[in-house]
Amino acid sequence: MADFLTFRKWEAIHGEKYERWRSGRWIESSKETQVFLNHLLPLGIVEGEKRLLPHQAETLQRVIYSHEILKVNPVLATLATGTGKTLVMASVMAWLLCTKKSDTFLVFCPNTIVRDRLKRDFETGSVFDEFNLIPPEYAAIRKSIRPSIIDGFQNLANLRGFNLIVANRHQFQQGYSGGQDHLKFLLDNGGSIAIFNDEAHNTRGPEYKRTLDILKSRSAFRFDVTATPDRADNLRPESHEIYSLSVVEAITGSYKNNSHIDRRYSRYPRLIKDVVVQRPSIKRYGAISLGDVTFKDQSSGQILRVREIDWDDLPRKKNLQLVMDPGCMKMQLHLAVEAWKRKIEVATDRYKPLLFVITPSIAGAKQAVDMMKKEFKLNPLLVVDDETEYEKSELREAAAKLGSVESPYDSVVSVYMLREGWDVPEVSVICLLRGFGSPLFAHQVLGRGLRLIRRNGCEGDRNVQELTIIDHEALGLDYLWAEIDALVLEGDTVIREREIERDEDAKAGDSQEKVYREQTVTREDLLKLLEVPEPQPIEMLSFERSLELLDQALDCIADYRPENLIFVEVEIEGIKRFRPQRPEESSTRGLKLTAIPTHAESRELFEQTKGMILEWARDLSQRYDPFATKTNYLYAIILEKIEDILGGKTTLPDMDSHILYAISLSIPQIKESVAYELNQRIYAEELLYNG
Repeated sequence: MADFLTFRKWEAIHGEKYERWRSGRWIESSKETQVFLNHLLPLGIVEGEKRLLPHQAETLQRVIYSHEILKVNPVLATLATGTGKTLVMASVMAWLLCTKKSDTFLVFCPNTIVRDRLKRDFETGSVFDEFNLIPPEYAAIRKSIRPSIIDGFQNLANLRGFNLIVANRHQFQQGYSGGQDHLKFLLDNGGSIAIFNDEAHNTRGPEYKRTLDILKSRSAFRFDVTATPDRADNLRPESHEIYSLSVVEAITGSYKNNSHIDRRYSRYPRLIKDVVVQRPSIKRYGAISLGDVTFKDQSSGQILRVREIDWDDLPRKKNLQLVMDPGCMKMQLHLAVEAWKRKIEVATDRYKPLLFVITPSIAGAKQAVDMMKKEFKLNPLLVVDDETEYEKSELREAAAKLGSVESPYDSVVSVYMLREGWDVPEVSVICLLRGFGSPLFAHQVLGRGLRLIRRNGCEGDRNVQELTIIDHEALGLDYLWAEIDALVLEGDTVIREREIERDEDAKAGDSQEKVYREQTVTREDLLKLLEVPEPQPIEMLSFERSLELLDQALDCIADYRPENLIFVEVEIEGIKRFRPQRPEESSTRGLKLTAIPTHAESRELFEQTKGMILEWARDLSQRYDPFATKTNYLYAIILEKIEDILGGKTTLPDMDSHILYAISLSIPQIKESVAYELNQRIYAEELLYNG
């Protein structure tokens, strides 16, 4: 397999020669290329025309240099979500048309949502006119662009004569209905084909590779684009990475500092939203401890803390249906809704701010939807993987309207993460109700809310272009917030300030010393905008009512009966040992290996179990205010429940050693289950927030 260059390697090998080519105004290129680039990238400012931004112009020139000068194919551009990949693809198409290098353009999409978004730009060819991508010398070429959006298997006669085809990848794969016919049509009628691969990180599968191999004889050009080239399996797109624009560079505008960027532009604007992170400041609220995030598996009843879950492996465990501790969920959603309400105030009816909630499972998503409807009177759109084809069609229609004032939805709830295409600009708040494993996954989730809002004059409104993330300290995402230079608030206290100045009016002539100076910036207007409301006072549980709830919660001990545990005892009759060039050696001495304690060890085991129960009671008295100073009382209650349910009404000192052993093994998990059940009952009493 060919060695494909990363951007760093491409820059080290070709960077200096490329820069001389660019600064020399493309003198080594064809006449057609020079006419095209002089039109698209003129010297000086052209008033009243939309132009490519610096990073888009940089990407276009690197594509041209790689193809025309280096003779390299395929190429990859890594462009952060929301930085204008569609315009870059359109400008490359315009160049290929002007230089007569391709007759047909095939744009591959990962799913129907992305295809529908591209449809808005390509169906009428408006992107070519809006940015004046075709020079006057080649005006006739504009009329030759005839787009076709493939919604399903179409009559091939209807495709004849079209030269800009936007389709899902599977529609050109042999294993799907109509895929073979679509491929044959292109091979017979497509002429020279240029392939544009949107969201290219999804294209390492054998079916897609087979499609490329089939089209290889007709295609001398392929352009891959993605925001996240790295995958969880460490596989990258099989193409040479010629440009990379990171999320933090796009957020801060610091891409102007890169050695490879053209410094002749007057402005290097911030390209996507800034990020503000909010966390709850309360670790304990009345009767409930909120310092950790816990989940319950609905099928097994097992209680898991956020750091005990293998989040990378979770999507493969469809039977693991995690739901969040309802008290913690309500706290996180409360913060999210408060932030969302402030976004509504800022929007002033120009658009409809959206709250995006991410959950660990279908059961968890439905739990969140139920709470959002009942507690916060929201109207969420639920997006999960078990929709029928009809429901998928309904979702596509709903996705197209999200963010407009006509949309009935104010929020979206998803399992895992929303697929590509759901990165709606009006997503203004993201609430995290699950943990993360791979940093890549965290980046992809974040990307769903980074696009700038451009409706109704919002583009220049700085307060609008802020994405709020509702986080929890237990999720352990400090590394991510540092990487993207986010402002982090815990309650109304700043616990991480920004380090890179947000300078939207940076001039190309700024000195390197000023550009690279480390700065700390805290925006007062932002702090005021996202001020976290003080928690409302709550009534304390009475001691008597607390005992009733604890008694109910302790009933879950029945799930841990000793007979449900399996003990293994291994008996070895003898051992044989073999060594090269020596006689076989045997031992008939019997060995018995067992984890079950002997009767003589019962006393020690009794003391150990008693100590574990006492520690449990002490923990309850410290976690829950109504139980303060009641450790001994709680010990007696827990002991009685254990003796009654697990011991078959046998007192702890009189239990058999194997029963004691089973109980001691189960107590850590029983504690978590009881805490979960108790918190759920307290939540049902509506003690977390009044009102």
